[in-house]
Amino acid sequence: MIEEIIGMSNTAGGFLFLGVEDDGMITGVHKKHKDSIGVMALIANSTVPPISVRAEIITEENLDVLKIEVPRSRGVVSTASGKILRRRLKFDSSPEVIPMYSYEIPSRLAELGMLDYSAQPLAGAKLDDLERGLLYMEDPGRIIQSLQAEM
Repeated sequence: MIEEIIGMSNTAGGFLFLGVEDDGMITGVHKKHKDSIGVMALIANSTVPPISVRAEIITEENLDVLKIEVPRSRGVVSTASGKILRRRLKFDSSPEVIPMYSYEIPSRLAELGMLDYSAQPLAGAKLDDLERGLLYMEDPGRIIQSLQAEM
């Protein structure tokens, strides 16, 4: 359950229903998951940073189902042991949770608007470079002249 929650949080968020099988058959939630407050605490204590989910017991076909609302995270979330996961759909459209690798984290942060490559410092840049760039912005013809001079 925790891995599914993290996978959902690291993508679009959504709902998880404990007590409903993949084929939609309602079997009811196990009695140890009927404590919605305890489940919310378990999830918060098992995730870094803690995920604050909403959970409630709903009754369908005379059986209790635990409905967990997972928000979309504003950062990258891992398990308390450091495992980072994401959710995706398989070829047959069924969901699965897979590892999120370190090279995928910058893309995820950029997707969330938390990483802007254009705001990164440029190694070796000097104030003169900025002033020259501003001059080019004022007069685009200077860019063409500069490029022609370099050829």
